[in-house]
Amino acid sequence: MQANPDFILWTGDNLPHTKNPAKWDLIYSEIKNITVQLKNAFPETQIIPCIGNHDLYPPDVIDPRKSSRSIYEGFLDKAGWNELLNKSDGFTAESFTRGGYYSVSISSRLRVIALNTVLWYSKNNLTARQRDPAGQFEWLEKVLNDSYTNNQQVYITGHVPPGFYSRALPKKKGARMYQKQFMEPLLSILRRYSKIIKGQFYGHFHLDTFQIFRYAT
Repeated sequence: MQANPDFILWTGDNLPHTKNPAKWDLIYSEIKNITVQLKNAFPETQIIPCIGNHDLYPPDVIDPRKSSRSIYEGFLDKAGWNELLNKSDGFTAESFTRGGYYSVSISSRLRVIALNTVLWYSKNNLTARQRDPAGQFEWLEKVLNDSYTNNQQVYITGHVPPGFYSRALPKKKGARMYQKQFMEPLLSILRRYSKIIKGQFYGHFHLDTFQIFRYAT
């Protein structure tokens, strides 16, 4: 790793994956510890954090309604993410406290979009009847359109990746990462702005993989 990278993508899942998951006080405390360590190690670098499914209590689920606002505020205030983001170009707490997603401009030519992919996660039964939980699709399209208008290239990051788990058979339960109703809207947006999206980076799998989007022609 370079001593002073332009930015760091922090893709989430900071708590142990155990049968007795941590509750909110410990979640925020542990993430705050990591925040401090990263900030001390890279004081001049833009650090871009995302929420993982094990950064929540209970794990895997987050309510898309306004009742989750205090949870997102906890990441900013108690976990210290305000210290990473509040001076970032283009960051607004409004989208983060609404749904845990945001974007920052690294330069006039590059923007990073940080998604809350737990909203679309196959195990999040609180969004099973939703079409656009917390308005993330609408927001994503607006940010991509603004980037296109401003001649910015885009990286997209998040925790849970789209598609299937590469070590599982496609029909196996749990192999599909997102709920089915969210895939086509997402793919439609990605197709529309494919010329400016230069890469997508996710966590969750605990191994290195590469995935390619196939579009019908």
